[in-house]
Amino acid sequence: MAKNDDGFYHTLRLSRRNPTHIKIHQILADLDKSVYKSQNQFIADAVEYYINALENDFITNDDREKREENFVTKSDIQKMKEDIKNEILSEVNKQMLSVLGSFTGNLVRSSNQNETEQKDEFSADDTLLGLAEMWGE
Repeated sequence: MAKNDDGFYHTLRLSRRNPTHIKIHQILADLDKSVYKSQNQFIADAVEYYINALENDFITNDDREKREENFVTKSDIQKMKEDIKNEILSEVNKQMLSVLGSFTGNLVRSSNQNETEQKDEFSADDTLLGLAEMWGE
């Protein structure tokens, strides 16, 4: 009678034409039985070691789907570009309005100064004219 075995079965085929497979076959055939009691345990340990080494990588389909959710799509990048572009345009518009406002303010201020200076000149001239008329009488 066969033993009741609750194991999972996976078939491993190694090619005689692939140098890597030949190397694996030679190691499995010459495995030190005092260290590893069976080829199954050696292969299980090797696979476990490999999985642990790739812990941050995604090797299963479930992990791949989770990773793809974290990917940035072209539409996401386009939206980011548009947001940055709009933000830059808004900032440039604010700066331009600020510069334009200060420029026009300076123009108005300088024209007011010119008008004041001209008025002062006329006032001085009017005063001088009035005094000159008084003295001339």
